[in-house]
Amino acid sequence: MAVVLSVTSRQYSPRKISLAPSLPQRSTLRITLTRENWPPGDVGSITLISPDGDLLASASFQGGAATNRDGTPRTTQVLHLPDVPAGQCGVDVDILQTLRTAVIIERL
Repeated sequence: MAVVLSVTSRQYSPRKISLAPSLPQRSTLRITLTRENWPPGDVGSITLISPDGDLLASASFQGGAATNRDGTPRTTQVLHLPDVPAGQCGVDVDILQTLRTAVIIERL
């Protein structure tokens, strides 16, 4: 496991954050956002674009109180993406409400 790109925790107003991690080889990616008192409702989405411009994956996420299966508070929002081609990918995080988060992209 190797961290490909990391953005420290900060407050974001509604906007698009565009990241461009470079992968040396075909990999599985894990994209983690920290959940730091997110407001309720739709708070954003993540889109992953392959090095050749194809849409690989997209997911939206909700704020508010969220719990894990064991009842503990959820502190992260995680997206696993298998079989991502080598090269420079595009990761767009669309923030819909003001929130605080960190972004970590790891190659597994």
